[in-house]
Amino acid sequence: MDFKPPLCGFFCARLIQGGSMRWSIQTILITGVTSLIVVLVTVIMLSSYWRSEEALTRLARNIMGNISEYTVDKTEGFLNPAMEAADLARKLTNSDILSEGDSRQMSRFFYNQLTVYPHFAGIYIGKPDGSFIYVNRDNSRVPRGFRVKVISQNKGVRDVEMHYYDESFAPLDWIKSPSDVYDPRERPWYRSAIKTDELIWTPAYLFFTSQIPGVTAARAVYGQDGHFVGVVGIDIEIGELSSFISRLKIGRAGKALVIDQQGKVIAFPEVEMLRHQDDQGRADLPLIKELQDPVSRDAYNSLQARHGDGLELAVPVFTRFTSSGTKYHAMFTPFKNPKWPWVIGVFMPEDDFLAELKQNQIYNGVTAALITLLALFLVMLLSTRIKGMFRNLTEQFEAVRNLEMQGDIDTKSRIVEVQRLSESFNHLKQSLRLVEQYVPKEVVRSLLSDQHTPDKETRDLTVLFTDIEGFSAIAEQIPANQIVEDLNEYFEEIACSVHECEGTIDKYIGDSVMAFWGAPKATEDHARQACEAALIIRDRIARLNRAWKGQYKHEFRTRIGICSGDVVIGNIGSSRRTSYTVIGDNVNLASRLERLNKEFATQIILDEATRKEIGDEFVVRRLGAIQVRGRKKQVDVYELVGYSGQVGREVLESIRLYEQVSELLFRDEIDAARAILKDVSHEQCEDLPLKKQIEALL
Repeated sequence: MDFKPPLCGFFCARLIQGGSMRWSIQTILITGVTSLIVVLVTVIMLSSYWRSEEALTRLARNIMGNISEYTVDKTEGFLNPAMEAADLARKLTNSDILSEGDSRQMSRFFYNQLTVYPHFAGIYIGKPDGSFIYVNRDNSRVPRGFRVKVISQNKGVRDVEMHYYDESFAPLDWIKSPSDVYDPRERPWYRSAIKTDELIWTPAYLFFTSQIPGVTAARAVYGQDGHFVGVVGIDIEIGELSSFISRLKIGRAGKALVIDQQGKVIAFPEVEMLRHQDDQGRADLPLIKELQDPVSRDAYNSLQARHGDGLELAVPVFTRFTSSGTKYHAMFTPFKNPKWPWVIGVFMPEDDFLAELKQNQIYNGVTAALITLLALFLVMLLSTRIKGMFRNLTEQFEAVRNLEMQGDIDTKSRIVEVQRLSESFNHLKQSLRLVEQYVPKEVVRSLLSDQHTPDKETRDLTVLFTDIEGFSAIAEQIPANQIVEDLNEYFEEIACSVHECEGTIDKYIGDSVMAFWGAPKATEDHARQACEAALIIRDRIARLNRAWKGQYKHEFRTRIGICSGDVVIGNIGSSRRTSYTVIGDNVNLASRLERLNKEFATQIILDEATRKEIGDEFVVRRLGAIQVRGRKKQVDVYELVGYSGQVGREVLESIRLYEQVSELLFRDEIDAARAILKDVSHEQCEDLPLKKQIEALL
């Protein structure tokens, strides 16, 4: 984020710089300091409040997230045993441990499951001939008793019996129920289970007898030979889930609820609100829109506004809403198991976690106002003292401007800066008085405005030129403002590399950079420093191009030329404007070497003088000799490859091969050169100069 100075800072700066209006320093200090204090206090208070609010909001969301996750795990802990019980019944039936026709044995097994899992309301099995065994909890005979309903089919004759047992499953009574017309094969759980081999779950509903919310899990079972035996069903009460979420501590006034995909509320802290009658007078769970709790309805509406009408959530969703003038934060989390397409919603008032923060903000505001008033009083006292001191200094400066040097000013002050300024001013007057003794005032004015220009000289330096390959074509494809930004970033890398190696940037020429070493500070190893800078530039620009590759379609491939020798250096230009620069034939040669990279497919080219200066510290490749305009002799040129000991074996082999072929070509032994290169694969060759040599010969 770009930093913008506060208004008071800009105001004070304008006052100090001057303008059409004039202000006293007392007015500036009072206005500036007071404005600055007000702005800083406001910024700090707002920033503190926003950061604290953000942190507390994150904390509240974490709390709601933990509650949601804990409730989901708790609910799944209720439901997971049903899958285990159904799977156990299936395995026992399949292995003939449970006999298909033994209702007593099957009833005993169901009773054992009910005693293990107290939240199971009943377990039953329906068979394809319409027979049925159902064990459920029943308190009509004795507390904590059980009832077994058995529907049997014998040669087309249907018989229904009700058996009652105590807590230990000892028989109490039994009756026949000929009027019972219940057929398990017509029930939804039976029809759904026979269509799949997986455990199926019904939507949540109110159990008829207990009026407690629950769900049914059912699964088809098969005999040992694979024939279909029937469908085992388990009724599971989930009323305990409402009791559980009613005990959750969600702030001071927060709540939680569980909703299924149809929008029915299956768990709510006020259990009595879950007893609802539909349009036909049948007991059913209420839809969230029918729940007699306006805050819960508003929470659900905020989810719809954020996510749409559906409840198919893949991840938790956070919302904010207002109900009856109170702001709330809510979180809706889907259950992990897709077989239970439920969502738990948790919401809490914003004031539950922000009320103290808002109250503290008021206290901070009052405290800040008192501090501002105290600071204003102190600034008024200080500014009055400073105003008197500056009035005295102003009078003395006016005298000096008129070259009136008589007398000194009082240097005693408790303000260190004012005292130092007074002492320095007195020293200035003393110096001017001394000059005045020998030179007339008119001459003093001329000396004070005179400028000194250093003499020019010839010196042994190393000059470096860089250029971007194909820059004109790149610039045509990119907007002007973008190309300027990219060039600035590119030049920043080059400038840093040059300065790290103690070089001097001479000038920027379009997309080119000119630098030199050995001046103004003379150095013995300026050639080595220039070569180090060139390698650093190569590596940094390569890294910059890799970073750009994911953003742009272009890259800046840098070409570098380096030349060492005598040049003229100094301030060169007119009397109005000069430049500290270098000129000479070796400067032109460095520029020529930079352009020569295109012909040899290289990146850094040196002249013979630079090659001799750097010795064996670097790995170079002899490219050959070129004819330079204005010189009678050809100039040997070399490619700078890298530091000695850091260049790979394959690159060294490519350099050796290139120089061997170049020597043969110099002696016009073209066939011998071709023979050497015939075994080198053009496609697999990664050495660009050697690759270009192969292309030229083969």
